[in-house]
Amino acid sequence: ISGEKKLTDEKKEKGYYHMERSYGSFRRDLTLVSEVDPAKIEAICKDGVLTITVPKSEKAKPVKVKVKEQ
Repeated sequence: ISGEKKLTDEKKEKGYYHMERSYGSFRRDLTLVSEVDPAKIEAICKDGVLTITVPKSEKAKPVKVKVKEQ
């Protein structure tokens, strides 16, 4: 995940003018512990919140096995 942030703060009041700017890029790397299905990865940005859904692949999902009693 990478992006860039820009912030400008400007104040105009009687007797002075103040302007401050801040900017920079950022990057976050995530290590996934199991196999994922890249075709089903979904990213949604709503109200400034980024939500990423990374479903496991069918191979990585647990399988139920019935135990036969003898």
